[in-house]
Amino acid sequence: MLLAFYKIDNSQEFSPDTFKDLEPSEILDKLESLDEWEWRCYDISNKCSNQRHPALDAFVEDYNNEELDLGWWCVLIQTD
Repeated sequence: MLLAFYKIDNSQEFSPDTFKDLEPSEILDKLESLDEWEWRCYDISNKCSNQRHPALDAFVEDYNNEELDLGWWCVLIQTD
């Protein structure tokens, strides 16, 4: 399972409604169209990071370092 964050003020003007009823691959495609600094995606089904997405340990570190404070929306992507 992936937990993705994207800037509220993003270049594609995505909102939470943008991702309703989309398949996981469609959500990822849309998010990947954003600039690198506009979104983050964490694999929350793994404790340690893998090659494609940082994992739960990275999320905890980023959250505790307040890197995800203010100005982010979140979308849960079911990958199973």
